Amino acid sequence: MYTRNSLRKRIFVFSIAFIFLSALLIGRLYVVQIINHKDLQGRALDQWLRDIPTTAVRGSIMDRNGINIVSSYTTYDIYVRHALVKDAKKESKIYAEVLGLEEDFVYSKLTDGTVSENVLVNGIRKEKVSTLLNYGVDSFVASEGVARNYNYNSMLSQVLGFTANDGTGLSGLELYYDKYLKGVDGSTIVESDASGNETKNAQSYYIPSIDGMNIELTIDFMIQTEVEKIMKKAKDETGASAVSCLVTSPKTGEILSIVSLPSYDLNDIPRDNLDELNALSRSFLINDTYEPGSTFKTVVAAIALDLGVATINTSYYCPGYRIVDGVRTNCHKKTGHGPQTLTTGFVNSCNCVFMQVVSDIGVDNFYKYVSLLRLDATMGVDYPGEVSGLIIDKEMASTNDFLRMGFGQSIAISGLELAQAIAATCTNGYLMKPYFVKSIYTSSGQLVYQNEPEKLSQVFKQSIVKDMQYIMSQVVLKGGGKASSVNGITVGGKTGTAQKYDNGIVSKGNYIGSYICVSPVEDPEYLVLVVIDEPKTSIYGNIVATPVAGEILNAIYANTGRLSITNEACRMVEVPNLIGLSLTEAGSLLSSLGFYYVTEGEGNVVIYQSVKEGTSVRQGSSIMIKF
Repeated sequence: MYTRNSLRKRIFVFSIAFIFLSALLIGRLYVVQIINHKDLQGRALDQWLRDIPTTAVRGSIMDRNGINIVSSYTTYDIYVRHALVKDAKKESKIYAEVLGLEEDFVYSKLTDGTVSENVLVNGIRKEKVSTLLNYGVDSFVASEGVARNYNYNSMLSQVLGFTANDGTGLSGLELYYDKYLKGVDGSTIVESDASGNETKNAQSYYIPSIDGMNIELTIDFMIQTEVEKIMKKAKDETGASAVSCLVTSPKTGEILSIVSLPSYDLNDIPRDNLDELNALSRSFLINDTYEPGSTFKTVVAAIALDLGVATINTSYYCPGYRIVDGVRTNCHKKTGHGPQTLTTGFVNSCNCVFMQVVSDIGVDNFYKYVSLLRLDATMGVDYPGEVSGLIIDKEMASTNDFLRMGFGQSIAISGLELAQAIAATCTNGYLMKPYFVKSIYTSSGQLVYQNEPEKLSQVFKQSIVKDMQYIMSQVVLKGGGKASSVNGITVGGKTGTAQKYDNGIVSKGNYIGSYICVSPVEDPEYLVLVVIDEPKTSIYGNIVATPVAGEILNAIYANTGRLSITNEACRMVEVPNLIGLSLTEAGSLLSSLGFYYVTEGEGNVVIYQSVKEGTSVRQGSSIMIKF
């Protein structure tokens, strides 16, 4: 039995409880509707709205003259929606026929009720979507995407690189400039129910994509086309394991052409063999080092002239070898060149002369120039994976190591480093930064970036440039560079033959033959580096690489309309039979026909000639004879 007093107490307790619960409810409503309003509204929108992505169009890549090398085209991803399927068997047959899929696979996707949408196929063309609609199939959503097309298949394969299936750059310039090329994806948002179906009177919201930017390269399409054709022929004719070529504008650092063979088709990438793909994706002249051999004598000569420890007429003597620290190092002419100047030693590619030259330069000075030329670092080219030179630490280099550096051994650098160093010796003394991209534009054509030539450092005095141009020109006029000559236009160059290594040991019988040249020599517009890796016909650069560089220069000048073709300039001469002749007889005969020759061995008569009897070759070509 309740008393009035106890009843009042109960009413008071219930009132307090009611007030407390009401305060909790009001507080909760405040948190939900005021504090967490935006978050909860966002979650609701996520449930009500379905996002269909719209992929941005990836930017194009074109050459310096506006020729489109890489472009993009629209593709579609097909999503089938279980709730819209009317006749799974019938529709499976249509999908399978139009899209080239297995009917059982399609049926499993159409009848899968665990999800609202299933991806059926990616990256199809618009024609396929139209065909499905013509068949009356409407149980799918087509999401727009973009695919990449490399308009010239394997051209510039290592440099351009490639993208992943989602359009992200994975290698080459596609990777390096990915943030500019890829653009910003958009989306279409559609109101839908819990099953993912569009609601009645649904509204859709479109967020447009922003197309990627277009890139203009320093590459010249016409030069690249000619170089690729010539280098393919060179690989076939020499039987080389690989060949590479670089053409630059030596005064600016612009890369006009670059080739590494073997290569691969960018529209048919071997993605299932990663080891093969990684090997084929390397641009040898940027991503790898090699001993430059005698081409490096150009750099050593320039250092000596710049320091004043030599002039072009300084006298030297070559006995055919030099013994240092008990180790005998031979000149390529084992009987010796005898008295030489810096110029004749350069033309004859005399190792003994350049061992003396680098000795006169001195260790400290030599390593100072190595740093100025960035041979122990990278050039900063706009390309991924650039390698730095492998230079023995100054404190660790033996006397023999150091002297061998004088003729390009015991030092490994990239082809790009060599090219930029030699460009500095014969232009204005400045080391120029190499680059691939000239300009970047928005999809509407607005310029957003313009690359300009950049001087990294002044290495050589301007006063030595004429001397370097002179001694390089003598190699073409009187030495192993004759086959690189161009009618009416001057050329200066340097040949090279370098040994290779396997696990730190000299690889027996495997060499790299190379040649580097500039033209016109008095005011260089083009620098050409040709590297022939493991040639089978001859190991010497003047035989396997020099004629290739000559072809390239002639093709460049012919395309610019500056080459005056004459019968004399293109004169083809049959090679005579030299077997059994003495050195004097063979040399006199070859010289009278306009050939340059290289000798090997110490026998009395010729036992081998690199070009067979009766073969017609261009006058001025090099021929090796063994005794």
